[in-house]
Amino acid sequence: MIEKTLRPETIKLAISATCLTFCLGSLAIWAFIEWKKGRRG
Repeated sequence: MIEKTLRPETIKLAISATCLTFCLGSLAIWAFIEWKKGRRG
């Protein structure tokens, strides 16, 4: 589904999705590290 002309809404949606994915990924990695620390200690 590649559109020839990107609408501002589409660009905003893509940026929001990218930011959300990055934030969730960082949170998951942080939680995993904290969990490993807790298990070790």
